[in-house]
Amino acid sequence: MEWILGGIGAVLFLSAIAFLTVEGLRGDDRPDAISFRVEEIIPTNDAFLVRYSAQNSGTQTLADLQVRAEVFDGTTVVDEAEGTLDFLPGQSQRSGGFYLREDPRKYRLEIRAEGYQEP
Repeated sequence: MEWILGGIGAVLFLSAIAFLTVEGLRGDDRPDAISFRVEEIIPTNDAFLVRYSAQNSGTQTLADLQVRAEVFDGTTVVDEAEGTLDFLPGQSQRSGGFYLREDPRKYRLEIRAEGYQEP
């Protein structure tokens, strides 16, 4: 039984070393384009809740990611809102929401990242 458990421990140890080596050889963390997808638009009493998800396809973790939503009628901004995602790790997704006064279904809605900090 000791030999079996020792063998399992050795395999786990070597697997961890191999994983850390591969991660170390990948190079520096790289920021990549943050993509946004509107999940749903919910009418509330006096506003419209736009629920969205943000996808970080890079390897770098982003902290305090500032996100902006703008509603356009042609080239004119008719409504806007800002928010912050506290933490967006690399290769992950987080969700958030904006409250807008104008119905974004009637206009063109753009969501974009404006800045972040390195944790």
